[in-house]
Amino acid sequence: MTTRGTTSDAAVLAFLDGWRELQHGDITAGGSLVVRYEPTRFSSVNGRAREIVGYARFLPGGQIRHATLRGRRAPRAAPFAAEIAVPPETKQVELWFQCTEETGETIWDSRFGENYRFDVVRPRPRPTDSLHLRHGVVIDAALICVAEDAAVKENAFPSRPGYPATGVNLQTNLHVAARVQRPIDPESVWVDVHFFDADAALIHGDTLPLRRAGTTDAGHDLFELDGMLYQGSVATPGSVTPRPDVRSVQYRLYCQIGDRIVTDGVLHRCYLATDAVSG
Repeated sequence: MTTRGTTSDAAVLAFLDGWRELQHGDITAGGSLVVRYEPTRFSSVNGRAREIVGYARFLPGGQIRHATLRGRRAPRAAPFAAEIAVPPETKQVELWFQCTEETGETIWDSRFGENYRFDVVRPRPRPTDSLHLRHGVVIDAALICVAEDAAVKENAFPSRPGYPATGVNLQTNLHVAARVQRPIDPESVWVDVHFFDADAALIHGDTLPLRRAGTTDAGHDLFELDGMLYQGSVATPGSVTPRPDVRSVQYRLYCQIGDRIVTDGVLHRCYLATDAVSG
C-alpha cells in the first residue's frame, strides 16, 4: 500500500464523513485501487485522532497490506489516500481502519467487526494490435500526424425538445484531424479503421478518406474525418435490431505522395462506453 494521489486508471474507494462510503470505477484484478479516507470519520467520535492506519485483505488469497493514512503530524482535517496493487487472483477485497487517539487508546472503523467488502472484477480483454502497417510504407511523423481525435457513441433517435427519445439508434462517430507539412500536397489522406466489442473481437473494419479543411495556425494543411462510422443497435416500440456493442476503435493514418505511402507510424486508439449508458 503506497500513500499517494489517484492514478487515472485506478478505482477509488472514498470513506467519507458521516460513515458514508463511495466507489468510483470497478476494482480490477491485477489493477490498482486508491483508498481515500476522511479523518473526520474518527473526529465524530471525540476529535482526538492522532494516527490512522488502513488495512486491506485480498480474497481468496488472504494477502494483507497496510498504510498510514493520517500521520501524527498531519493537519487534523487533511484527507489522505493510499494506492494498492490488487493481486491478479483477487475476487474480493475487504478493508478496515485503526485510529490511535492522543491518549493512546485504539478505535476501529470496521463496520462493527465485519469489515468493508467490495467485489473485484476480472480485467477486460484488450484488442490486440491487429491493424498492422501497410506494406512498404514510409514512417515520417514530421510530415503527417494526428492533431486531435475522438470517438463518441450517441443515441441519434429523434426526440421532441423536452421529451426523452422513444427509441434507440446507436451510432459510433469518429473525428480525426490530421496535419500535413506544407508545401507537400498529398494526392489523398485516409485512415484504416477497426472496431472491437467488449470481448476484444473485431466486428468491423473500413478505409475512410479525410477531406481538406484549411490550414492550421502553424501553417500546416489540415485534413479531417468527421461522421458516423458504425451503426449500432436500433430499437423502436415493438421492434429491435441488435448489433454488436462497439467498445474500442483502432486506426492508422496514411497519405499518398507520388508513389509513396507515408504514415506517422502510430496505432491510434479510442475507447467508448457500453451501449447501456450511451445516448
